[in-house]
Amino acid sequence: MSRADGIIWVLVGLVTLNYRIISEINRKTWIGQVKKLAIRSAIFIAGYLTIAFTWYLRNFLFLKTLMPSGGSKTLWLLSYNETFLFPADSLTMMHLLGGGIGLLIINRFDALFSNLANFIGVQCSIFLLPLVLLGFWKTRLANISRFSVSVWLLILAIMSIVFPFAGARGGFFHSASALQAYIWALVPIGFGQFIEYGVQKRRWNYEQSSKIFSVALVVLALIFSIFIFMNRVIGSDLQNPAWNTDQKMYQEIDQIIKMDNAPSTARVIVINPPGYYLATNRESIVTPDGDISVQKLVSERYQACYLILEKDHVEGLNSLYISPNSNGIKLVSIYNENTFIYQLCDIP
Repeated sequence: MSRADGIIWVLVGLVTLNYRIISEINRKTWIGQVKKLAIRSAIFIAGYLTIAFTWYLRNFLFLKTLMPSGGSKTLWLLSYNETFLFPADSLTMMHLLGGGIGLLIINRFDALFSNLANFIGVQCSIFLLPLVLLGFWKTRLANISRFSVSVWLLILAIMSIVFPFAGARGGFFHSASALQAYIWALVPIGFGQFIEYGVQKRRWNYEQSSKIFSVALVVLALIFSIFIFMNRVIGSDLQNPAWNTDQKMYQEIDQIIKMDNAPSTARVIVINPPGYYLATNRESIVTPDGDISVQKLVSERYQACYLILEKDHVEGLNSLYISPNSNGIKLVSIYNENTFIYQLCDIP
Protein backbone atom coordinates (compact mmCIF):
# COMPACT_ATOMS: atom_id res chain seq x y z
CA MET A 1 0.00 0.00 0.00
CA SER A 2 2.86 2.39 0.69
CA ARG A 3 4.82 1.63 -2.48
CA ALA A 4 4.87 4.30 -5.19
CA ASP A 5 4.47 1.61 -7.86
CA GLY A 6 1.58 -0.12 -6.10
CA ILE A 7 -1.01 1.68 -8.18
CA ILE A 8 0.37 -0.15 -11.26
CA TRP A 9 -1.40 -3.30 -10.14
CA VAL A 10 -4.75 -1.53 -10.06
CA LEU A 11 -4.26 -0.58 -13.72
CA VAL A 12 -3.00 -4.06 -14.58
CA GLY A 13 -6.00 -5.59 -12.86
CA LEU A 14 -8.43 -3.40 -14.79
CA VAL A 15 -6.77 -4.20 -18.12
CA THR A 16 -6.68 -7.93 -17.37
CA LEU A 17 -10.31 -7.99 -16.28
CA ASN A 18 -11.58 -6.12 -19.33
CA TYR A 19 -9.14 -7.28 -22.01
CA ARG A 20 -11.57 -9.67 -23.70
CA ILE A 21 -14.46 -7.21 -23.58
CA ILE A 22 -12.35 -4.45 -25.15
CA SER A 23 -11.10 -6.78 -27.89
CA GLU A 24 -14.69 -7.87 -28.73
CA ILE A 25 -16.28 -4.42 -28.90
CA ASN A 26 -17.94 -3.73 -32.26
CA ARG A 27 -20.30 -1.12 -33.65
CA LYS A 28 -23.47 -3.17 -33.21
CA THR A 29 -23.08 -4.11 -29.56
CA TRP A 30 -20.72 -1.45 -28.27
CA ILE A 31 -23.26 0.11 -25.86
CA GLY A 32 -23.86 -3.19 -24.05
CA GLN A 33 -20.17 -3.97 -24.03
CA VAL A 34 -19.29 -0.57 -22.56
CA LYS A 35 -21.91 -1.07 -19.82
CA LYS A 36 -20.42 -4.47 -19.05
CA LEU A 37 -16.95 -2.95 -18.92
CA ALA A 38 -18.10 -0.16 -16.60
CA ILE A 39 -19.83 -2.60 -14.22
CA ARG A 40 -16.81 -4.90 -14.04
CA SER A 41 -14.46 -1.98 -13.46
CA ALA A 42 -16.68 -0.56 -10.72
CA ILE A 43 -16.81 -3.90 -8.90
CA PHE A 44 -13.05 -4.29 -9.21
CA ILE A 45 -12.34 -0.79 -7.85
CA ALA A 46 -14.87 -1.32 -5.05
CA GLY A 47 -13.03 -4.51 -4.07
CA TYR A 48 -9.71 -2.67 -4.15
CA LEU A 49 -11.03 0.19 -2.01
CA THR A 50 -12.46 -2.30 0.49
CA ILE A 51 -8.85 -3.04 1.38
CA ALA A 52 -7.15 0.27 0.52
CA PHE A 53 -9.70 2.83 1.72
CA THR A 54 -8.57 2.86 5.35
CA TRP A 55 -4.97 3.40 4.22
CA TYR A 56 -5.92 6.36 2.04
CA LEU A 57 -8.12 7.76 4.81
CA ARG A 58 -5.26 7.49 7.28
CA ASN A 59 -2.93 9.32 4.86
CA PHE A 60 -5.47 12.08 4.28
CA LEU A 61 -6.12 12.60 7.99
CA PHE A 62 -2.43 12.69 8.97
CA LEU A 63 -0.72 13.94 5.81
CA LYS A 64 -3.52 15.71 3.92
CA THR A 65 -2.63 13.63 0.84
CA LEU A 66 -3.74 10.20 -0.37
CA MET A 67 -0.18 8.92 -0.78
CA PRO A 68 2.87 9.78 1.37
CA SER A 69 4.54 12.86 -0.09
CA GLY A 70 7.99 11.34 0.14
CA GLY A 71 7.20 8.88 -2.64
CA SER A 72 6.71 11.55 -5.28
CA LYS A 73 9.83 13.45 -4.21
CA THR A 74 12.01 10.48 -5.11
CA LEU A 75 11.30 11.39 -8.73
CA TRP A 76 13.82 14.24 -8.42
CA LEU A 77 16.81 12.48 -6.83
CA LEU A 78 20.32 12.88 -8.23
CA SER A 79 21.86 10.26 -5.91
CA TYR A 80 20.66 7.54 -3.58
CA ASN A 81 21.72 9.41 -0.44
CA GLU A 82 19.31 12.22 -1.34
CA THR A 83 16.56 9.80 -0.34
CA PHE A 84 17.40 10.99 3.19
CA LEU A 85 17.78 14.69 2.37
CA PHE A 86 16.63 17.07 5.12
CA PRO A 87 14.71 19.19 4.60
CA ALA A 88 13.36 17.64 1.41
CA ASP A 89 11.85 20.85 0.00
CA SER A 90 14.76 21.23 -2.43
CA LEU A 91 13.79 18.01 -4.23
CA THR A 92 12.04 19.48 -7.28
CA MET A 93 12.15 19.04 -11.03
CA MET A 94 14.62 21.92 -11.25
CA HIS A 95 16.90 20.06 -8.83
CA LEU A 96 16.81 17.02 -11.12
CA LEU A 97 17.45 19.03 -14.29
CA GLY A 98 20.26 20.89 -12.55
CA GLY A 99 22.31 17.70 -12.48
CA GLY A 100 22.62 17.74 -16.27
CA ILE A 101 21.35 15.35 -18.91
CA GLY A 102 24.54 13.28 -18.76
CA LEU A 103 24.09 12.40 -15.09
CA LEU A 104 20.42 11.57 -15.64
CA ILE A 105 21.27 9.13 -18.43
CA ILE A 106 24.15 7.52 -16.52
CA ASN A 107 22.03 7.01 -13.38
CA ARG A 108 19.28 5.33 -15.38
CA PHE A 109 21.59 3.07 -17.32
CA ASP A 110 23.26 2.07 -14.03
CA ALA A 111 19.85 1.24 -12.59
CA LEU A 112 18.90 -0.73 -15.71
CA PHE A 113 22.05 -2.85 -15.56
CA SER A 114 21.60 -3.38 -11.82
CA ASN A 115 17.98 -4.48 -12.28
CA LEU A 116 18.87 -6.85 -15.12
CA ALA A 117 21.62 -8.33 -12.96
CA ASN A 118 19.02 -8.75 -10.21
CA PHE A 119 16.78 -10.61 -12.66
CA ILE A 120 19.59 -12.94 -13.68
CA GLY A 121 21.12 -13.47 -10.25
CA VAL A 122 18.06 -13.49 -7.99
CA GLN A 123 14.94 -14.20 -10.02
CA CYS A 124 16.68 -16.78 -12.20
CA SER A 125 19.37 -17.90 -9.71
CA ILE A 126 21.88 -17.53 -12.61
CA PHE A 127 21.81 -21.19 -13.67
CA LEU A 128 18.05 -21.20 -14.36
CA LEU A 129 18.26 -18.32 -16.86
CA PRO A 130 18.63 -20.52 -19.98
CA LEU A 131 15.65 -22.63 -18.94
CA VAL A 132 13.56 -19.53 -18.21
CA LEU A 133 14.34 -18.13 -21.65
CA LEU A 134 13.58 -21.45 -23.35
CA GLY A 135 10.31 -21.71 -21.42
CA PHE A 136 9.31 -18.21 -22.44
CA TRP A 137 10.09 -18.88 -26.10
CA LYS A 138 7.97 -22.03 -25.99
CA THR A 139 5.01 -20.14 -24.46
CA ARG A 140 5.57 -16.73 -26.10
CA LEU A 141 2.22 -16.79 -27.91
CA ALA A 142 0.20 -17.68 -24.80
CA ASN A 143 -1.75 -14.84 -23.19
CA ILE A 144 -0.23 -15.52 -19.77
CA SER A 145 3.26 -15.03 -21.19
CA ARG A 146 2.33 -11.90 -23.11
CA PHE A 147 0.68 -10.45 -20.03
CA SER A 148 3.43 -11.38 -17.58
CA VAL A 149 6.31 -10.21 -19.74
CA SER A 150 4.51 -6.96 -20.56
CA VAL A 151 4.03 -6.22 -16.86
CA TRP A 152 7.64 -7.24 -16.12
CA LEU A 153 8.92 -4.84 -18.78
CA LEU A 154 6.68 -2.10 -17.40
CA ILE A 155 8.10 -2.64 -13.90
CA LEU A 156 11.64 -2.70 -15.29
CA ALA A 157 11.05 0.61 -17.10
CA ILE A 158 9.54 2.31 -14.06
CA MET A 159 12.24 1.06 -11.69
CA SER A 160 15.04 2.02 -14.09
CA ILE A 161 13.79 5.32 -15.53
CA VAL A 162 11.28 6.81 -13.09
CA PHE A 163 12.68 5.51 -9.77
CA PRO A 164 16.26 4.47 -10.65
CA PHE A 165 17.73 4.69 -7.14
CA ALA A 166 14.85 2.98 -5.35
CA GLY A 167 14.69 0.40 -8.13
CA ALA A 168 18.37 -0.50 -8.02
CA ARG A 169 18.34 -0.67 -4.19
CA GLY A 170 15.59 -3.28 -3.96
CA GLY A 171 12.52 -1.64 -5.48
CA PHE A 172 12.71 -3.69 -8.67
CA PHE A 173 13.28 -6.90 -6.73
CA HIS A 174 10.20 -6.36 -4.58
CA SER A 175 7.98 -5.19 -7.44
CA ALA A 176 8.99 -7.95 -9.84
CA SER A 177 8.55 -10.62 -7.16
CA ALA A 178 4.84 -10.52 -8.00
CA LEU A 179 5.83 -12.36 -11.20
CA GLN A 180 8.25 -14.79 -9.57
CA ALA A 181 5.78 -17.68 -9.72
CA TYR A 182 5.48 -17.19 -13.49
CA ILE A 183 9.28 -17.17 -13.89
CA TRP A 184 9.60 -20.39 -11.90
CA ALA A 185 6.79 -21.97 -13.94
CA LEU A 186 8.84 -21.41 -17.09
CA VAL A 187 11.70 -23.56 -15.75
CA PRO A 188 10.13 -27.03 -16.23
CA ILE A 189 8.85 -25.98 -19.66
CA GLY A 190 12.33 -24.85 -20.64
CA PHE A 191 13.79 -28.00 -19.10
CA GLY A 192 11.54 -30.11 -21.31
CA GLN A 193 12.66 -28.14 -24.36
CA PHE A 194 16.29 -28.66 -23.40
CA ILE A 195 15.87 -32.43 -23.07
CA GLU A 196 13.95 -32.63 -26.37
CA TYR A 197 16.77 -30.78 -28.10
CA GLY A 198 19.27 -33.30 -26.72
CA VAL A 199 17.11 -36.18 -27.89
CA GLN A 200 16.83 -34.75 -31.40
CA LYS A 201 20.38 -33.44 -31.86
CA ARG A 202 22.47 -35.65 -29.54
CA ARG A 203 20.32 -38.81 -29.48
CA TRP A 204 19.87 -38.70 -25.71
CA ASN A 205 17.59 -41.14 -23.95
CA TYR A 206 14.69 -38.97 -22.81
CA GLU A 207 13.97 -40.67 -19.47
CA GLN A 208 17.60 -41.14 -18.52
CA SER A 209 18.57 -37.58 -19.48
CA SER A 210 15.58 -36.15 -17.59
CA LYS A 211 16.61 -37.93 -14.39
CA ILE A 212 20.29 -36.99 -14.67
CA PHE A 213 19.69 -33.31 -15.39
CA SER A 214 16.86 -33.06 -12.85
CA VAL A 215 19.17 -34.33 -10.11
CA ALA A 216 21.94 -32.01 -11.37
CA LEU A 217 19.62 -28.99 -11.12
CA VAL A 218 18.57 -29.87 -7.58
CA VAL A 219 22.20 -30.40 -6.49
CA LEU A 220 23.23 -27.13 -8.15
CA ALA A 221 20.40 -25.28 -6.39
CA LEU A 222 21.44 -26.84 -3.08
CA ILE A 223 25.09 -25.82 -3.54
CA PHE A 224 24.02 -22.32 -4.56
CA SER A 225 21.75 -22.00 -1.50
CA ILE A 226 24.39 -23.28 0.91
CA PHE A 227 26.97 -20.86 -0.50
CA ILE A 228 24.64 -17.87 -0.06
CA PHE A 229 23.57 -19.03 3.40
CA MET A 230 27.14 -19.45 4.59
CA ASN A 231 28.22 -16.13 3.09
CA ARG A 232 25.30 -13.93 4.12
CA VAL A 233 23.93 -15.61 7.25
CA ILE A 234 26.85 -17.39 8.92
CA GLY A 235 29.89 -15.48 7.68
CA SER A 236 33.52 -16.33 8.33
CA ASP A 237 33.17 -16.77 12.10
CA LEU A 238 30.87 -19.57 13.26
CA GLN A 239 31.01 -18.27 16.83
CA ASN A 240 29.72 -14.85 15.76
CA PRO A 241 27.27 -15.39 12.89
CA ALA A 242 26.87 -12.52 10.44
CA TRP A 243 23.08 -12.36 10.77
CA ASN A 244 23.40 -11.30 14.41
CA THR A 245 26.26 -8.80 14.03
CA ASP A 246 24.26 -5.58 13.76
CA GLN A 247 21.80 -6.53 16.47
CA LYS A 248 24.58 -7.37 18.89
CA MET A 249 26.45 -4.17 18.02
CA TYR A 250 23.39 -1.97 18.54
CA GLN A 251 22.61 -3.60 21.86
CA GLU A 252 26.13 -2.94 23.11
CA ILE A 253 26.06 0.64 21.82
CA ASP A 254 22.77 1.20 23.61
CA GLN A 255 24.36 0.06 26.85
CA ILE A 256 27.02 2.74 26.36
CA ILE A 257 24.30 5.34 25.83
CA LYS A 258 22.56 4.23 29.01
CA MET A 259 25.84 4.58 30.90
CA ASP A 260 25.88 8.20 29.70
CA ASN A 261 22.74 8.66 31.87
CA ALA A 262 20.44 8.78 28.83
CA PRO A 263 16.79 7.99 29.61
CA SER A 264 14.94 5.33 27.64
CA THR A 265 13.09 8.09 25.79
CA ALA A 266 16.29 9.61 24.34
CA ARG A 267 16.27 9.14 20.57
CA VAL A 268 19.28 8.36 18.37
CA ILE A 269 20.24 9.15 14.78
CA VAL A 270 21.54 6.00 13.09
CA ILE A 271 21.92 4.59 9.59
CA ASN A 272 19.51 1.70 10.28
CA PRO A 273 16.64 2.91 12.50
CA PRO A 274 14.41 -0.20 12.16
CA GLY A 275 17.34 -2.44 13.07
CA TYR A 276 18.29 -0.28 16.03
CA TYR A 277 14.72 -0.20 17.35
CA LEU A 278 14.39 -3.95 16.91
CA ALA A 279 17.59 -4.55 18.87
CA THR A 280 17.09 -1.99 21.66
CA ASN A 281 13.46 -0.86 21.65
CA ARG A 282 14.76 2.72 21.53
CA GLU A 283 13.21 5.21 19.11
CA SER A 284 15.58 6.25 16.32
CA ILE A 285 15.63 8.16 13.04
CA VAL A 286 17.72 7.74 9.93
CA THR A 287 20.95 9.67 9.39
CA PRO A 288 20.06 12.50 6.97
CA ASP A 289 22.16 13.30 3.92
CA GLY A 290 24.33 16.27 4.88
CA ASP A 291 27.06 17.60 7.14
CA ILE A 292 27.05 18.07 10.90
CA SER A 293 24.86 21.20 10.65
CA VAL A 294 22.13 19.07 9.07
CA GLN A 295 22.50 16.47 11.82
CA LYS A 296 22.00 19.22 14.41
CA LEU A 297 18.87 20.45 12.63
CA VAL A 298 17.44 16.93 12.67
CA SER A 299 18.49 16.51 16.30
CA GLU A 300 16.60 19.65 17.27
CA ARG A 301 13.57 18.86 15.11
CA TYR A 302 13.09 15.30 16.42
CA GLN A 303 14.75 15.59 19.86
CA ALA A 304 17.38 13.00 18.90
CA CYS A 305 20.39 13.68 21.12
CA TYR A 306 22.75 10.91 20.01
CA LEU A 307 24.43 10.34 16.66
CA ILE A 308 25.84 6.88 15.91
CA LEU A 309 28.41 7.30 13.17
CA GLU A 310 29.34 4.00 11.53
CA LYS A 311 31.92 3.14 8.87
CA ASP A 312 29.10 3.21 6.31
CA HIS A 313 27.99 6.85 6.56
CA VAL A 314 26.88 9.76 4.38
CA GLU A 315 29.57 11.73 2.57
CA GLY A 316 28.84 14.92 4.50
CA LEU A 317 30.11 13.31 7.71
CA ASN A 318 33.50 12.23 6.35
CA SER A 319 35.39 14.90 8.28
CA LEU A 320 33.62 13.99 11.54
CA TYR A 321 34.46 10.32 10.99
CA ILE A 322 38.11 10.94 10.10
CA SER A 323 38.72 13.54 12.86
CA PRO A 324 36.35 12.70 15.74
CA ASN A 325 37.66 15.33 18.15
CA SER A 326 37.99 18.32 15.82
CA ASN A 327 34.39 19.45 15.43
CA GLY A 328 33.46 20.67 18.89
CA ILE A 329 30.92 17.89 19.39
CA LYS A 330 30.94 15.70 22.48
CA LEU A 331 32.35 12.26 21.68
CA VAL A 332 30.71 9.86 24.12
CA SER A 333 32.55 6.71 23.13
CA ILE A 334 34.21 4.75 20.32
CA TYR A 335 32.86 1.27 19.64
CA ASN A 336 35.21 -1.31 18.05
CA GLU A 337 37.48 1.44 16.73
CA ASN A 338 35.20 2.23 13.76
CA THR A 339 31.88 3.39 15.22
CA PHE A 340 31.61 6.74 17.02
CA ILE A 341 28.88 7.78 19.44
CA TYR A 342 28.27 11.55 19.67
CA GLN A 343 25.98 13.62 21.84
CA LEU A 344 24.35 16.42 19.87
CA CYS A 345 22.21 18.04 22.56
CA ASP A 346 21.77 18.20 26.31
CA ILE A 347 19.97 15.28 27.89
CA PRO A 348 16.85 16.49 29.74
